[in-house]
Amino acid sequence: MKNSLAQLTQTSIELERTNKILAILETIGNAKVERFYPVIKTHIYSDNVPIANTAILAASKTLDKQFIDLIVSRLSGKDTRKSAMEALYFYGEPIIDILFEGLKTDSIDPDDSAYVVMVIGKFDSQKAINTLMKLTDDMEHTVKIEAIEALKHLKWKHPHLKIRDRFIVDKILDECHLYQSTLSVIHTQIVLQYKKNPEKLETKEENEARNGLIHLLELRLDRQLKRIFQFLGVKYPPQDVDPILNAILKGQEEQRIHAIEFLDNILDIQLKKELIPVAESIIQVGVISEENLKNLNVKVLSESESYLALLKRKDIKLKLAVLYLIEKTRDPKFTPFWKWFWRIPTGRPEKRRPKS
Repeated sequence: MKNSLAQLTQTSIELERTNKILAILETIGNAKVERFYPVIKTHIYSDNVPIANTAILAASKTLDKQFIDLIVSRLSGKDTRKSAMEALYFYGEPIIDILFEGLKTDSIDPDDSAYVVMVIGKFDSQKAINTLMKLTDDMEHTVKIEAIEALKHLKWKHPHLKIRDRFIVDKILDECHLYQSTLSVIHTQIVLQYKKNPEKLETKEENEARNGLIHLLELRLDRQLKRIFQFLGVKYPPQDVDPILNAILKGQEEQRIHAIEFLDNILDIQLKKELIPVAESIIQVGVISEENLKNLNVKVLSESESYLALLKRKDIKLKLAVLYLIEKTRDPKFTPFWKWFWRIPTGRPEKRRPKS
């Protein structure tokens, strides 16, 4: 092996040099030659795609945990993604716990996180199912949506794997309540924008900050709707429910009505009670009135209540947008919100991951 490495410096022909490196990497990986593991580490980040991919796969053949983070970091690279996913899968089911911990502690780069979930979903096992279910909790949106998609795939491809029906129902209801709450906050912000006291009109900065918050909330509505219907695809056959959201969002009036009627026919009583009003509210998008909120059985919030509701969410972007708006209002009654947000034992803000 030493001789082979030494010969690399004497090789001037690029193709010949590449082929020698590929052979060396494969040998180190297959033979698990620990003292040459630094060679694999070096070439995992090679600009030469075949070399990088071979190094990634060689690393997995060692089954050494020291390579896992390095392999994960290559998931976001278009040219190395396939090899990185294959390499992580090669570690076998024990890697599921390692990947989950990485996602949970934010030690995995957001650009790589969705592909990590896809790797977990490649394991057709109950352990994978249980882990994916946990990933639908307090995680960033792209992780949640990928976890739901993986659950849906495993549920219908491998019926012997168990996903509690109560779990899915509770998740759908949680997302419905979040959607309703978001609608209520948007309504409050729109009312504030157009019914300001003439003696205290909004400044340009305050108006821009409020518009920014409203825009962000509208994006959150889209995410919440997507998750609701993805979860429905776990409980009900995807071919039945997948087209419904698109029909409600983009269909003609008759198509929208038929889509809601179809939902009404397939949903159980508990889901029907919460989800049908949400589906009907989608059709009335842009008309977020108090009457519509009453139909959704949602409380109309005051300005303070709307800010507090958002600050309690595990969504750092929303929190920052709220704090920015509060700053621009220059209203002293909101000062306690700043103190509440920053109040932790160390005197520094705790690490918060983006959620939705």
